[in-house]
Amino acid sequence: MEARAPDDGQAFDPDLGGTWASAREEWRDEEQQWTRAAEESWRHRRALYDLAREWMHRNGTIAALFAWITFVGPVVAVARDYLVLETGSGTVGLRAETAVLSVVERARTGGRRGDAVAETWRARWLEREATATETGVPLALGVLSLGRELTGIPLVGADHVTVTSVDGDVVCPIGAIAYVRVASG
Repeated sequence: MEARAPDDGQAFDPDLGGTWASAREEWRDEEQQWTRAAEESWRHRRALYDLAREWMHRNGTIAALFAWITFVGPVVAVARDYLVLETGSGTVGLRAETAVLSVVERARTGGRRGDAVAETWRARWLEREATATETGVPLALGVLSLGRELTGIPLVGADHVTVTSVDGDVVCPIGAIAYVRVASG
């Protein structure tokens, strides 16, 4: 009786079994190489925006580290050029590229779609200005070139924020402001 391959009805040569196994192994190796190359390409194209959205969806705890302060909490919103963390003392809006970001804890459950927020960092500032002006509650701005916070009521210009405080008016380019939060105490 002649051996047959189950799929094509043609005569099956038992001596070709090793050749077929070798061909399958070679095909698997090639597929794994292509998969690794595709994954590497994907990782090289990821931006901070992509990472922040991933952290938000997974509900992990993130640390945003600056030379003078660290904020820890989950990402609750991601916009085009900033993200929002929920910390123990309230929310902090920060430009992702201004901080060292670290995953403190990977959540096993939860996650979120994200809160609706202003689309850009400047638009976020306009919202914060309106709230601070209406309530009279000052904001704390993390200023990169100073390495510290300025506290006061902001007035947003086209490309800058003027902070009015007891020390007078201080003008900061919007790009020099790393974060904004409600001033504590």
